[in-house]
Amino acid sequence: MKLLILLLLALPVSELRLNRETKQLAINETKYSIVENPSYLIHTGTYKIILTYSNKLKQITPEILVPGREGIRIHVVKSLNAGYALLGCVGMLREDYDKLFETIKADKDLSIVVG
Repeated sequence: MKLLILLLLALPVSELRLNRETKQLAINETKYSIVENPSYLIHTGTYKIILTYSNKLKQITPEILVPGREGIRIHVVKSLNAGYALLGCVGMLREDYDKLFETIKADKDLSIVVG
């Protein structure tokens, strides 16, 4: 029984949930505050997330694969009041982003549900 519990705990997350009402990104029971620009919101749906290098940010970040759009990422912002500067991306504070990034690195088949 203990082995089964350990195996279940080691399973990848597989899905993030972005809740626009609460302005949070959730993974299982962990929730992170996020910011988006209301003029460039990602449409409701489920999208694959991959880690790719961003020429603009000069680092590897999670990219949300949204059909018809390029460079939609989850990345660090200085303030959760900085949504106006985002062009479709999802912004997070550094501490939350670092935790999320580690989770995403561990799961090669991750998707995000936007709603």
